[in-house]
Amino acid sequence: DDPATVRDGLPAYLLLLDGLLEGDPENVDTLLAAANLNGAYAGNFTGEDAPRAQRLSSKALGYAKRATCIETEALCAALEGNPDAFATALADVDDEKVALMYGLASAWAGYIQTHRDDWGAVADLPKVEALLQRVVAIDPKHEGGLPFVYLGVLNSLRPEAVGGKPEQGRAYFQQAIDASDGRNLYAKTLK
Repeated sequence: DDPATVRDGLPAYLLLLDGLLEGDPENVDTLLAAANLNGAYAGNFTGEDAPRAQRLSSKALGYAKRATCIETEALCAALEGNPDAFATALADVDDEKVALMYGLASAWAGYIQTHRDDWGAVADLPKVEALLQRVVAIDPKHEGGLPFVYLGVLNSLRPEAVGGKPEQGRAYFQQAIDASDGRNLYAKTLK
């Protein structure tokens, strides 16, 4: 019930995960945990410190990409390619790797958010959307519907006049609420 304490305490866990990865650099679970925590810290606790948010989100994406490259060579090879090649490689990823796909998608979305002035980063949005679509196809209730929240945000960012799909965004927010049995309060605030 005290976000300031969480903000002040999280860096200890960031350092702990870095230390664990120093001793076991190919531990996919630890890489994904580090990606998640660095991304969450970058998005929620850096305030107006944009360079710090960019550093942490870059670190999160780096960890998620490392985990991806350990788990699936074809998707790793497609990370820097065009969206169509990425989608083709993604289609061949085993459904059992849903946590990996979601971890990569959320870290990548956070990276794009903190680097929104970099059109090269923004150009990767179709890859993030493809990852999220695959996650919800496999497990619509994954992480309490958070993949739907990301999809809702992606469709609601732009006004309809320039390609945004606000109605689709609202539908995704509702799907997140439904997937969480009404407990996803974040989706309710965005809807």
